[in-house]
This record gives sequence, structure tokens and C-alpha cells, in this order.
Amino acid sequence: MGGFLDKNFHAFVHRGDTSTFRENTIEAFKDSENLGFNYLETDLRETKDNKIVTLHDEDLERVCGKKIKINEINFEELNKLNFYKLGHTPTLYELLEEFPSSFFNLDLKIPKIGKTVLKILRETNAEERVCIGSFNSKNLDEVQYLNPRVLTSMGIRDIVKLKFLNLPNLKSKIVQIPETWKGLKVLSESLLKRCKLLNLKVHVWTINEEKDMQRLIDLGVDGIMTDEPEMLKNVLIKNSIDL
Repeated sequence: MGGFLDKNFHAFVHRGDTSTFRENTIEAFKDSENLGFNYLETDLRETKDNKIVTLHDEDLERVCGKKIKINEINFEELNKLNFYKLGHTPTLYELLEEFPSSFFNLDLKIPKIGKTVLKILRETNAEERVCIGSFNSKNLDEVQYLNPRVLTSMGIRDIVKLKFLNLPNLKSKIVQIPETWKGLKVLSESLLKRCKLLNLKVHVWTINEEKDMQRLIDLGVDGIMTDEPEMLKNVLIKNSIDL
């Protein structure tokens, strides 16, 4: 098994295949794997009893209608909620153990969990098959300081410096961006060219239309994150690109 960056193109399933099961669940990730994907994206938060779990939102309202914050509930209590009928939300440790051949893009949604996440990566021998990302650049600074060997993507601070000031932070090897953000064009041919010259991989999220997937492949991006894995799979097959 090679490292995270060994493939020429990275096709990510964003929070797992949610056609049957809820996002960020073991079952959604298994369905992704069954489709042939081995690059998966998930989000990390911490429960009241300090378990790192795969949940995106600050609370449970969207996924089960309960206004309970993740950091105010123990992991065992999570398992008793009715939303688990639509899949099991694992701890990070459980996820990495369950999928030993998959690569994970781990989005740190909160500060001060980097040390715990790195400990879990060591315990599961998963340091070479993850990339850690975050909107909050300080979260990534912590990871880079504690273990510079672990792959990170750029946070907002470094993306802004790269795009507008041509000041790259080469501690990160990956640039993960949307095409646009709040009306501002983020991805451009000039930015992509700059990244290529710096040997930075460019992943674009979250792309859910076939025409956009094809356009980005033609443009030369290095990876796509999607909520529509079957669609992306078909586009990649048409372009003779391996999953």
C-alpha cells in the first residue's frame, strides 16, 4: 500500500455514499468502498467524553432533529439516538481500523484536537494514508508542529497568501478549494499553474454535476470531492482515470 499522494488523480467521496445511509457513517463509507472508491472524506469533532467522532455539524439537529451539541453528549449516548437506524457514526479509531486499505481526508472542525488525532493515527498505523485539513489554519499549524510528517492541506490563511500574494506555505502539499466562495472565484487557471510549478496537488470540492467534473478534469486538477460517487465514477471511466 502506497502513500496518500501516490495516485495521479484523487477521487473522494464526500462524507461517504449517502444514497442509502446517513453521511459520515460506517455504512456510507462501506457503500463508497463497494463502488470502488478508496479515497474518502470525513469530518472530526469531539464528544463530551473526549472521543473523536465523524460528525460535521456542531449539533445533531440536521441529522436527527435534536438540538444537542456534540461536545455535550457522550459517545455511548450517541449510539442510543434514533438516527443510528440510518448508520453508525464511528470514532476515528474505529473508522481507521474498519477501513485499513482506504485513504482519508480528515477535516478538523474544532480546535485543539490535533494532538489526539495524531495519537490515534499512530495507534492505528495510519499516518501515511491520511491528509488533515481544516478551515482554521491554527488547527493545521498544531498538526504540522506536532508531526510534520503527516500530510496536511492548506488552510484559508495560506490559500489567500498563495492566491493573492504568491506566498506559498510549502509545509502543506495539497490545496483543497471550492471553485467559488461567497461570490469570489477561487480556482483559476493561473492558480492551478502556480500550484503545478510548486508541485502542489489541487483538489476541488464539492462537485456534483457531470459537466463540472469533466471541465475540471480537462483543466487539469488533481482531485475532485463529490456527493455523487456513481456520477464521478462514470466520468472517470470515460476519461480512463483509475478510481
